[in-house]
Amino acid sequence: MGFLNWDIRQAKQDGKYNNKSNKHTAIIKDKKYMFKIEQDKTKTNGSTIIAEGALIKGGIDSAGSVIINGKFEGKIAVAQTLTIGKKGEVIGEVKCKNLVVNGVLDGITIATDVHILEIGRIFGKLQYESLEIDKHGTFEGEGKKKNSNYKTTKNNKITNKTKKQEILIED
Repeated sequence: MGFLNWDIRQAKQDGKYNNKSNKHTAIIKDKKYMFKIEQDKTKTNGSTIIAEGALIKGGIDSAGSVIINGKFEGKIAVAQTLTIGKKGEVIGEVKCKNLVVNGVLDGITIATDVHILEIGRIFGKLQYESLEIDKHGTFEGEGKKKNSNYKTTKNNKITNKTKKQEILIED
């Protein structure tokens, strides 16, 4: 412990320490020291990480980002980015701003921007504004673009709800 820290601690014990509005005053050995403690003014919403090998059941509601490298079952609401790592697996309901999938997601998902990486797989229902699927990435299920009249179904048909016409996508 530094000399000044020890002296401040002693001043607190002797009642010769004053703390008003972040301006601290300590009288140490008949000398008056005045200093200001700076507060961290940057507010960051940290990341929550579920490690490989972990199994979590329940719910997550995060103002920051979430990284899942283990297994999660339940509901997830993430204000920023949800990343599912290579060995990550999510089963349940997901709502987030950005979704990056390199593992497995099975359930109902609502996200603004979705990116399925090379070994990523999404199964179930997906509502999105933008969808990017890398080569070998997989999406199987029902997809719907937000604010769109088009709907993608299981058998790779795109249906325009207003015109009632179908477009078959051939591989």
